[in-house]
Amino acid sequence: MSFPTEDVLDALEVTADEPSLHFLERLFSRFNSRVPFETASKILRDADVADPAQKPRVPEIFWKDFLEKGIGGTCFARVAAFDALASRLGFATRRALGRVRKDFDHAAIFVAIGGRAWIADVGAIYGPGASVGASRAGRRPNPRLAAGAGVQRRSSDPDS
Repeated sequence: MSFPTEDVLDALEVTADEPSLHFLERLFSRFNSRVPFETASKILRDADVADPAQKPRVPEIFWKDFLEKGIGGTCFARVAAFDALASRLGFATRRALGRVRKDFDHAAIFVAIGGRAWIADVGAIYGPGASVGASRAGRRPNPRLAAGAGVQRRSSDPDS
C-alpha cells in the first residue's frame, strides 16, 4: 500500500505522534473535519472503471484523490483510508462491519490501545465541528454523539 503519509498528515494538519488515545482522537477529529463525506467520487469512478474488481476506491486512490482534488468518499472508502493511515502510524486496527438498515451496510474500525478496543467510526457523516467522545469505565459516552459514532471504548478485550 503506497500513499504519501506525510503529505496526508500535512493536509489534515496533524503531526505524527506515538499511538495513544489522545492521538487517535485528534486524528479522528481532523479526518472528519477535513475529508468530505461525498458520493460524487464513487459515482464517477463507477462510470469510468469497467472492471468491478477495480471499482473500489482503495486507500492509495482515496488519498491521491484527496490530496489532488480535495475529495473524500463514502463509508467503506473512508474507513479503508483511515484504517490504512492509522495502521501506517503504528495503531493496531481491525475492520468491522455493522448494520444501519441491513446487515453489513456499514463499516468502522476497532483500534487497540492499552489493552482496550476503541471504535473509530469515520464511515458516518460528521460536520466540521463534530465532537469526539470516548467511553471509559465509570463514564458515560459523550451524549452529543450518535450511537456507535466517534471513538468509543468497546471492551477490555482488544480482540473482541
